[in-house]
Amino acid sequence: MHLVSASLVDCAIVIPPEYLTSFQNACFTKHVVGNNDFLIQAKPLWLQVYVWIEIFFQIPFFFAAIYWLVKGERRKAYPWILVYIIECVTTTIGSIAGIYDIDGHSQEEKNKLALIYMSALVPTLFGFKVFVDIKKWLQLDPVKKQQ
Repeated sequence: MHLVSASLVDCAIVIPPEYLTSFQNACFTKHVVGNNDFLIQAKPLWLQVYVWIEIFFQIPFFFAAIYWLVKGERRKAYPWILVYIIECVTTTIGSIAGIYDIDGHSQEEKNKLALIYMSALVPTLFGFKVFVDIKKWLQLDPVKKQQ
C-alpha cells in the first residue's frame, strides 16, 4: 500500500507534472481533491524532504526487499526493513503533526486527514516481528556467544 502511495501520489509533490504519467497526475489530483489534503497542497519544505527520502530510499528498497525475501534471505532484508519502519514511523508522525500545525482548517478536517495518513503506520506492525527475529539471530549467533 505504501509503495503505491509513494509512487502515485507522493512523487507528485516534488516532481513536476510534465515528468509524471497521466495516471500519476490523475491519482495525485484525486487524492488531493477527494481527501482535501491541505498538507500536500501547502507543500512545506520538510514534507518535500520526506518525499525525496521516499523516492531515493523507500521505493528502491521495496524492490530489493522483495528480491531478498523471495530468495529467502531474511538476514539481508530484515535490517533494512527495520530501518525503513523507523523512517516510515518518523515521517508519518511528522506529517500528522504537520496537519495539525496548518491554520485555516477545522479540527474535523484535520482529524479526517490524519486518519488517512495513519494508514501508513499499519505495515510498520511487521516491524515487531522483524525486531524479534533480529534479536533471536543475535542471541543464536555463534560469534556472539564466544565473546
